[in-house]
Amino acid sequence: MGGRGAIHSYEIVVHAIQPGFKDWAPYPVVLVELDEQRGQPTEHEALRIVANLVTPDFRPEAEASVAIGRRVRVVFQDLAEDFALPQFVLTDEPPEGRVWRFPG
Repeated sequence: MGGRGAIHSYEIVVHAIQPGFKDWAPYPVVLVELDEQRGQPTEHEALRIVANLVTPDFRPEAEASVAIGRRVRVVFQDLAEDFALPQFVLTDEPPEGRVWRFPG
């Protein structure tokens, strides 16, 4: 997998349940549709991954930057010697179609 895709949906977490993310709130969690699996096995199905949307320095991305259709790529944040957490960062690629954000 190349690790590139588009934001299919997202949510802004206001009250973090995991103690490690409490200082991040509010932060975006995205559902990313990966390029390699788009339309597989059928037109309306694809491989989609849930992850945090972060800046290149692994801070939560600003809510104003998040939109359905924005392009992203995977990055891996080292959390321990043998553990890396997949996260996504925005790219400079043009969005897929018209972008959409939750009103408000």
